[in-house]
Amino acid sequence: MQWTGLWVLPEVQEGLGEDFGVIPFPKIGSAGRQAVPTGAFSSIVAAKGINPDAAKEFVKWLWVDQEEYQVDFSNSYGTHIPAKTALAPRADKLASGAGAEAAKFVAELGHGPDLLWTPGIQQAYTSALSNVVKKKADPKAEIAKVAKTAQAEIKRVNG
Repeated sequence: MQWTGLWVLPEVQEGLGEDFGVIPFPKIGSAGRQAVPTGAFSSIVAAKGINPDAAKEFVKWLWVDQEEYQVDFSNSYGTHIPAKTALAPRADKLASGAGAEAAKFVAELGHGPDLLWTPGIQQAYTSALSNVVKKKADPKAEIAKVAKTAQAEIKRVNG
């Protein structure tokens, strides 16, 4: 098993051929649901910049209007799902097989990072996972540490 990003799909396919699959994270508890955490490149415009309207127009032109650029980005730099999910079938690595299945899972079950998912919380979570897997630490104790860090970070962020 490997937990990784879609960008490594070409290397996984090179190493394993078609002898692998992709799955969403399972639901946890009776109220849980399957999930696919996603990340993304993004464009940001400084609201107090010299010309924010021109910057917004450029970002729209580049990442909304230029569909071929989205497809090219998906095809040329690892594997990425285009911002317009309807373009996924035009992306070579997402047109069939594991890539298409992963794109389907993201469309149906994907969740982007919350604004409260700070680097501090992410580091605490990553460390906990590493401790459980590599050091056989108690999962409940590790998650309790993450919760303590998360509570402090959320309080900090919300003022």
